[in-house]
Amino acid sequence: MSSYRISIRSMLYALLAAILLLLTVAPAADPGSHTAFAESEDTESASGQTGFVKKKGIWYYYQNGKRQTGWITVGDRTYFGIMKGNQKYQLVKGWKKIRKKWYYFQEKGKKGKICSMVKGRTMKVNGIACIFNSDGSFKKCKYAGKKSGFIQKIGEMARENQARNNILASLVTAQACLETGHGRHIYHNNLFGIRAGSGYRHYSSWEKSLEHYTQFMKQYLPYVFGVRNSYRACSIVGNSGYAQAGNYGGMLVTMVQSYNLTRFNK
Repeated sequence: MSSYRISIRSMLYALLAAILLLLTVAPAADPGSHTAFAESEDTESASGQTGFVKKKGIWYYYQNGKRQTGWITVGDRTYFGIMKGNQKYQLVKGWKKIRKKWYYFQEKGKKGKICSMVKGRTMKVNGIACIFNSDGSFKKCKYAGKKSGFIQKIGEMARENQARNNILASLVTAQACLETGHGRHIYHNNLFGIRAGSGYRHYSSWEKSLEHYTQFMKQYLPYVFGVRNSYRACSIVGNSGYAQAGNYGGMLVTMVQSYNLTRFNK
């Protein structure tokens, strides 16, 4: 009788242990899956998981439970994990300069598309058509239609303005070309995308637009006046937050190079 009771008790203990084990052990992630996405509150590891993890609106990529940095290839898409600083491990969204080249990573889209690098095609970024090489590096801006007439007119205006106010004509011309698509999109004579409240400022003429732009720059970017190097001037404006495009300075430099805008500095 005693051995029978012990046997029943042992069976009950074994059954209880099995139930507890089933309740506490989560299914293991498939380490071979490189396309699985998951929401997680994990920080440094994700229990051996391989794939994309989103935490508080920020995407990370894990390989065998470890967050990855640097270039990451998943299928035919490429991502970049920030390698140092407070944002280490975060997958880049938007413009990023890596080893002297600019790249653009999708800021919107479904899981898998967001944070992926744009490569080998033309894509509009903040309304500007950008051409990317097959390796993803930014090549140049693309505009349709005739440009030479607009460039020449703005360049001459900028040359005269440089003589009066000591701000490089190449920079001014590059900005006017970039902001208007070489004159294809000019609203209310606004050549430089300067806003007023929720809309764009209105001007009675291109000359008035250039005049106000010059005053605007004196107020908010006075250190660009007197700069003699076109690329440095473009970099100053690009890093100032003048436009939302993260590669604005690079786009200005490309514009200067592509259309030899330094000729207006003389």
